[in-house]
Amino acid sequence: MKLKDYQIDVLDQLSVYLARLAEKRTEAEEFVEFQKTKGRDATVGDYCRDAWESLSDQLPQVTRQDGPSFPRRTYRGLMALVAQFRTFV
Repeated sequence: MKLKDYQIDVLDQLSVYLARLAEKRTEAEEFVEFQKTKGRDATVGDYCRDAWESLSDQLPQVTRQDGPSFPRRTYRGLMALVAQFRTFV
């Protein structure tokens, strides 16, 4: 079965995020090792949030209103793609 365009878009965005996540994890682990060589105590930071925030401008954004009395919601990144999909269903 052939994937639909929005499914391909979601998988592409997920691949981009996972690649960035791997980069940020490597950076965080290298930082900890560097601090340990200097005799300092260090922990791995929140590289997941750093990866997400570094991509927030590159990922799609969707603003939609869920109903006449509900406020507008803004979705970013993968959630934006899910929100787009929900409008088709």
